[in-house]
Order: sequence, then structure tokens, then C-alpha cells
Amino acid sequence: MIVSLLVPSKLYGIHFYTTRLLIYGVADGSFRPLPRYGGGLDGDNVIHIDADGKFFLITSQRYLDSTPAVWRVELDTLEMTEIVEAQRNVWSWYADPEGVVRAGVGIRGKRWWLLYRSSAADKFERVVKGRLQDRCREGDRD
Repeated sequence: MIVSLLVPSKLYGIHFYTTRLLIYGVADGSFRPLPRYGGGLDGDNVIHIDADGKFFLITSQRYLDSTPAVWRVELDTLEMTEIVEAQRNVWSWYADPEGVVRAGVGIRGKRWWLLYRSSAADKFERVVKGRLQDRCREGDRD
């Protein structure tokens, strides 16, 4: 079982929360942290679980000031492999039903963009971009 923890932290007098994942062994009641784990704020975003139960994908920051990369975690060994490098200003990653990371959403200031690729062998390309609105207009809520 994958368990998400919200951990209160403090750095330079500033209180904040970080998230982490632990693996709970249902059979033996053990908790194990993921071995090579980042040090950023966001570390528990599971974006895909393999239908056969062999692996899952998470996004995790390496450092407080970095954006998240995508990691493949083997469930039998907990071995972690970085499969998509962190990209500047890209905070959200999305995988298809087969576990191929296909898209990422970047944001900087009031600008956003969507990165996309057709397959795991392709490079990400910016396919859509836009500006964030200061506030929702009436009728824009759905």
C-alpha cells in the first residue's frame, strides 16, 4: 500500500508542509520510505499505477527550489529511476494508461503552456500556450 504523509517543516523561521510517500507492507506491517527521494515540498504525487502491479510513477522535487521530475518506482524492489527530467517551470506531469508520460503543464507569472509528446521516445514540445486571467468572468466557471 502506498501511504502519503504531510510533514510539518520549518526553514529560516518559515513554517510549511512537505509531502512524502511510504510503502506499507500489508503482509508484515512494515513501513519503508522510498530510497532515493527528493528534498522538495511536493513528493507524493502518484500519476500512474501499473495495472499489473509492477510499478508506479510519481513526481517529486529533488530540492526546494526545483520543479518535479517523474520517477518510476518498481514495487518489488522500490528501485527508483528518473524517466522524465525536471523542466523549468513545469509543475504538473500526466501519464497515459500504459504509464507513458505524455504531457506537462508549465506556468510562469501569468503565462501557462502545455508540453506534449506522442511516445516515450519523442521529445516534449510546447503545443498550447495562454495567459491566466486575473479572475473568472461570469460564465467561465464550468
